[in-house]
Amino acid sequence: MEFIKEVKPESVLIACLFIFPGFITIKISRLIHVQKDSPLAELIVDAAFYTIINYIVNSFLILYFFETQTTTLCKIIIVIWTLILFPVFLPFISSFLLKTQFIRRFTNVDPIPKPWDYYFAQKRSAWIIIHLKNGKKIGGYYGNKSFASSYPHDEQLYIEEVWRISKKGSFKKKINRSDGLIVDMNEISSIEFFET
Repeated sequence: MEFIKEVKPESVLIACLFIFPGFITIKISRLIHVQKDSPLAELIVDAAFYTIINYIVNSFLILYFFETQTTTLCKIIIVIWTLILFPVFLPFISSFLLKTQFIRRFTNVDPIPKPWDYYFAQKRSAWIIIHLKNGKKIGGYYGNKSFASSYPHDEQLYIEEVWRISKKGSFKKKINRSDGLIVDMNEISSIEFFET
């Protein structure tokens, strides 16, 4: 309790100004691209980093805020944009930039951690052949009702239609009355995808 009594309101305000916008950016970023949980100390450093980026990009607005001729309404809009709205948009902007060919030439950073997530994030329908580690093959249709888990969770796949595969590897016949199939990546050696 002694510590709480010693905390000054100015200190809380400064902490909020330098960390709060970054935490918004981190939270939205984790909704776009699932990430592992980080220790609190690392989150605070990342939040401060994103907040600094935010303030650099919006520095012209911040300077305008401190001009004496700026109206109260204008100041409110600048505060809302800088502390809330821009931190929400920043993950979308950075995700878009990281996917451009221009940026990819200079960095290996990809917001999508695994090929599994890359493919299934596209939400494309496909015919698939799952090669199991025991040598068997499962055919199926991955469509709108199908689902693939995403990072950091273990890879699991639900396919809405299960098909028999011929010895030549073609789709032979849909299994009647099947309501789909769940397969765990621990059982899979590879997956082939075919356009619908």
